[in-house]
Amino acid sequence: MKSRSLSYRFLVPFLVLCLATAAACGDDDDPKENQTPEGDIASLELLDRDDNQDVTAYVHGDHWHGSPFSLQVGEDRRSIGFRFLDADDDEVDVPLGSDGWEIEISAADTNLIDINNHGDHVHFTGLEAGSTDLTFELVHDGDTVYTTPELSVLILDADAEEYQTIVNVELLDRNDGESTLVYSDGDHWHGSISLDADADSHESIGFRFLNGDEEVVEIPLGSDGFDYEIAGYDDDLIDLNTHSDHFHIQGIQQGQTELHISFTKDGDVFYEAAQGDHLDVHILEGDSDYESIVNVELLDRRDDESTLVYSDGDHWHGSISLDASACSHESLGFRFLDANNEEVHIPLGSDGFDYEIHGVDDDVLYLNTHSDHFHIQGLSEGHVDLHIHFTKDGDTFYEAAQGDDLHVDVDHELYQDVSEVDLLDRGDDEAVLVYSDGDHWHGSLDLDVGASHTSIGFRLFNDDDEEICVPLGDQGFSYDVHGFDTDLVSMNNHSDHFHIEGLIGGHTDLLIDFTRDGDVFYEAAQGDELHVHVHDE
Repeated sequence: MKSRSLSYRFLVPFLVLCLATAAACGDDDDPKENQTPEGDIASLELLDRDDNQDVTAYVHGDHWHGSPFSLQVGEDRRSIGFRFLDADDDEVDVPLGSDGWEIEISAADTNLIDINNHGDHVHFTGLEAGSTDLTFELVHDGDTVYTTPELSVLILDADAEEYQTIVNVELLDRNDGESTLVYSDGDHWHGSISLDADADSHESIGFRFLNGDEEVVEIPLGSDGFDYEIAGYDDDLIDLNTHSDHFHIQGIQQGQTELHISFTKDGDVFYEAAQGDHLDVHILEGDSDYESIVNVELLDRRDDESTLVYSDGDHWHGSISLDASACSHESLGFRFLDANNEEVHIPLGSDGFDYEIHGVDDDVLYLNTHSDHFHIQGLSEGHVDLHIHFTKDGDTFYEAAQGDDLHVDVDHELYQDVSEVDLLDRGDDEAVLVYSDGDHWHGSLDLDVGASHTSIGFRLFNDDDEEICVPLGDQGFSYDVHGFDTDLVSMNNHSDHFHIEGLIGGHTDLLIDFTRDGDVFYEAAQGDELHVHVHDE
């Protein structure tokens, strides 16, 4: 996986984790949704062409990182390039400005911003102070292929006061060297606050403000008309005491509440933290470690428990992509984290701890839960959203990502890699009768006149001798056996196998093609003939 370092106009680097998505299938000249000749689009990066193509902002799922994008009225235009990525964060080459590919950019308020599109890059100029939203659409021959969520844009006056340039805030632990507890990133928070209702003392929390260039903006809270307000919390759960430039917070009883923080100048709000998003506060009692959980990681148990996807407060980072042509399941485990990003051990499967997964479509997905992990396998093309709950004695104590959908996409892609086939004797424990090897067959079929039919199935492989599961007779998959002499053999095709029977002595040949939606994706033995010998008694 790759990490994106967000320089120029916003906050700290963030690691994007996601499960691999296979390359797009279909006709290159007729791209479908999110699909280009090179792969499926999952994200767009905006690149600062005046600063070594550094990433200024990028799409992550249904929101941007690096929002708001900022301009100043009267300053030189900002020149922005584009980089499209797939779900693995690998670049997808899109020939913007040629072959019918273009990017369309629209502003909610065109009075505030000038957009000069140059095909493979764009120039933005601030016209008037204010805020608006931008949307980017990748278009091919007039058809929309990919659309971004809205990107917030802040346009500042040339003589704007420094406090008006604030786009993010960090909350600092004043009891721990002003280390960062949580921080805003555009329109959402990263992290939450965790309190112990049994603690004898309060937490003391301060602020650090940042502008779009990630530079610290000094705000003299408590003087010169600067102040702040904290609202939205349940005062039965926490005690909150504001001071001029910091606040004290202490848990009273177990529960969850939220804070809304805004900053004012002479009584007027000039900045809402995280653009008004709520900051979660968790209050625990005693040693209930499991109740301190605020995030969960899903781990690949076949790859040293590396993180596949993870929750971040009220949303997931990453999605799960499966291929229904794969013959084995994925095995996923869990790692739980508290608000300090420290691991919390939960003995799933014992001491009353369990979990539930909802939203499974049995036609699209196979899911088998075990005590502390689950198996998941794609069955057919489609999309499902999973919801994961963790319980103690039957009661939910944690909803993963606060109930947000975990997206699972199932494609059929690997079948396109089929390069070999075994023909199996279904009457003899699927023993291999003959098999292809590149452009020729090893072996031939021998039949006896008067004997009952031979029932023959298939096993398909790629170049690495890995089995590819193709659901013949379903989802558009089929096969065609042709070229044989109908006077010599009788052929009866079934969905995933065929019956062949010798009629009279002689020799004939078979050709076998495998198809999807009527199109051949693999010619057995590259079109070589399979010899069939029919023996008289």
